[in-house]
Amino acid sequence: MKLLLFKNSSCKTCQRQEELLKQHGVQYVPLELFKNRDLARRYGVTDVPTSLLVDDDNNVVKRYNFPLNSKQIENINVFLQN
Repeated sequence: MKLLLFKNSSCKTCQRQEELLKQHGVQYVPLELFKNRDLARRYGVTDVPTSLLVDDDNNVVKRYNFPLNSKQIENINVFLQN
């Protein structure tokens, strides 16, 4: 299980999202939307920040098309650790 974060380096909301993930100790895979267009297209990602919780076969388990709050991040972290 892993968390993919589609972002844009000039997006202030994306930067805050990354800071929050780091503060909570969540390991994630940062993906620049415009540098990973094929992967974004595969997952139907068009906006940033978009976070995808994917299983070991890269199937989407949970999708967040908005910035995550602290409670959501805590729940994701628990899920990733199990």
